[in-house]
Amino acid sequence: MKKMLKFVFALTVFFSMFASAGTKILNISGDTSSSSNFGVVAVGQSVTKQITLHNYGNETLHVSQLYLHSSISSNYDTPTWSGDIAPNSSKNISVTFRPTDTEYYNGAIYVESDMTGGEYDFNLEGAIPTRILRVEGNTDSELNFGPVELGQSKTKTITLFNDGNSPLTVSSLYLHPSIIVNYDNPTWNGVIPADGNKTLDITFRPTSTPNSIYDGTLYVVSNMTEGEYELNLKGKLPTRILRITGDTESEIDFGTVAVGDHLTKSITLHNDGNSPLTISSLYLHPSVSINYDNPTTNITIPSGSSQDIDLTFRPTNTPYYSGLVYVASDMTGGEYEINIKGAKE
Repeated sequence: MKKMLKFVFALTVFFSMFASAGTKILNISGDTSSSSNFGVVAVGQSVTKQITLHNYGNETLHVSQLYLHSSISSNYDTPTWSGDIAPNSSKNISVTFRPTDTEYYNGAIYVESDMTGGEYDFNLEGAIPTRILRVEGNTDSELNFGPVELGQSKTKTITLFNDGNSPLTVSSLYLHPSIIVNYDNPTWNGVIPADGNKTLDITFRPTSTPNSIYDGTLYVVSNMTEGEYELNLKGKLPTRILRITGDTESEIDFGTVAVGDHLTKSITLHNDGNSPLTISSLYLHPSVSINYDNPTTNITIPSGSSQDIDLTFRPTNTPYYSGLVYVASDMTGGEYEINIKGAKE
């Protein structure tokens, strides 16, 4: 029984000592329980906010000083207050954000005190205005119109993005002088909000002026603080470049064939241009037309493709077996004939 009483007495003394122990619990709050955000402030201007120091302990908390992390000390005014905060009381402290052109605006303010528990630091956040221009077409570096016929046009869109935190003002857009006759210059001006974008139409109208240039730069004039201010425009006239091959690049040789027999070989029509090539017909030079079957064809060959055409040699007793086969098409360049030859036994 005595042992039990001693144990109860010791336990009572322990808890009474614990209950009477002094506590100084520091808590810091601002916009939230962990940080204060000063928003976007221009260099040369300032914004002041309050943070609050709370003492949730049961004894007076003595604050000796507040100081800033060295990385942000040039962008905030260091509070100079020191003093006491009674139990379950608080103290408001003013903090001023004065951004410079240094890049560090987020960091900690520290409270030096005789706290027995709690928090001793608090995050400050701020920013300077940014207007980050990004210009995109088919890709982030160019707008490609592809081939467009003379007298026709093609319209595509570009997008101006503002990836900054403040409104971006676009005053004008203009084309490099070398391409101005081939594109309609966009006339828009206006404001793009932070994280916003603006879509604009651009039209390619190719001309046939000497040494026409269809690739060049579109420029954007704005109050951007960083980013891109130009985009490459690319366009071209259609090309349909015909190339004809047989046994070689220049002829097809049927060799020797007996009169009354025949031999069929193929010629290949290649389109080395950037647009579809239409073949309307093939025809033989009159001097050899009696000895060869004239191919009849009307086909379209896609860009970069080819088509085989059969040609048959049927020798007669006439003396002419060598001549030309011609290709009628809408080619813009290349070859339109190939030599054919054969002999009778």
